[in-house]
Amino acid sequence: MTSESNAEPKLRHDPPDIPGYRLEDRPAIPINRLNLLSFPLAIPFGAFFFVVGAFMQPGDEVVINFSLSRILILLGIILIGVPVLHEAIHGIVAKILGARPFYGIGKGFAYTSFHEAVTPRQYMLITAAPLVVLSLISIALFPISENWFLFILAFATTNAAGAIGDLWILLRVRRLPPNALIYDLADGYAAFVPEQGSMRDKTESY
Repeated sequence: MTSESNAEPKLRHDPPDIPGYRLEDRPAIPINRLNLLSFPLAIPFGAFFFVVGAFMQPGDEVVINFSLSRILILLGIILIGVPVLHEAIHGIVAKILGARPFYGIGKGFAYTSFHEAVTPRQYMLITAAPLVVLSLISIALFPISENWFLFILAFATTNAAGAIGDLWILLRVRRLPPNALIYDLADGYAAFVPEQGSMRDKTESY
């Protein structure tokens, strides 16, 4: 594997051959379509975090002020802060579960990947972690200061809406049997199951 050599690890584009296993699922994430859907998805997420944040404010009302400096900070949060922390959480959970994550930037997106095989449950944990962890952290930060409200709201909403690709993966991976092996790929993932059994012959444990 590339990650075991001295060379920089690279995204895996093709699934490996695994003796005793057969390829069960090899989806490519429809990233362009999902990115378009993330914009309308920001509305319900934004409304949710606004209501929660407003309820947790130390004062009696929410005051949102805009200035050039605050707009620049917002852009930094949306364009840099969210992608960096989102991918970092993917990587931290992957490392905890025994993988060796690496990071990179593609055409208009940041990514975290690894070459090790993981189970469906592990892959779901890695995939769901940024949405769950960063949303909880954002909610916990709302009462800290009224001046932070807009920044926390922007961070939480952008992270949640931007996780639409992760949600797509979760809905698909949850159908796999627990004994499957999943390899992360450049455009999606590859799931393998033992040759003696089919996904349709197994009882899902989720």
